[in-house]
Amino acid sequence: MLSGQMFTLTFQDESILAADGDIDVWEIVPAAERPIWIAGFVLSQNEELGDAAEEQLRWSIIRGFSTGGNGTTTTARPVGDSAITSAFTAERLGENVAITGTPHFLHSDGWNVRQPLLWLPPENMWTKCDAGDNRIVVRIEEAVNDDITGVNSTLYVWEV
Repeated sequence: MLSGQMFTLTFQDESILAADGDIDVWEIVPAAERPIWIAGFVLSQNEELGDAAEEQLRWSIIRGFSTGGNGTTTTARPVGDSAITSAFTAERLGENVAITGTPHFLHSDGWNVRQPLLWLPPENMWTKCDAGDNRIVVRIEEAVNDDITGVNSTLYVWEV
């Protein structure tokens, strides 16, 4: 395992609106000389239930954007020693997605909104981002058919 610290970022009971289009669920900007790895990602919702609410959404992990979106600033919390703070910055649920730069798609998949999305790859498949890459995002790449409320997420970030 790399020397460093694992952090979590979370939100609960948020909404993803049909009018939002693509949305950056998470956007992380690493600090200089402090690379980060996305070690895992969980996304779920607890209010859109039943066959009529079923949607299959495309999501990706992308790095290389030089400018970010307009998400809400979120504070990372250490999994271990509570006295440690992260050097990276983070935002959640950016409706104006990051678009400027040279994007590199590192992972793409689908999420059936009726089931939790749990992405916990082995350590050798964690996605890295350093200051030279500018930022990394976890993005839902299409508009939802109808608003999804009660959305919860946790992002696991390893910082050296």
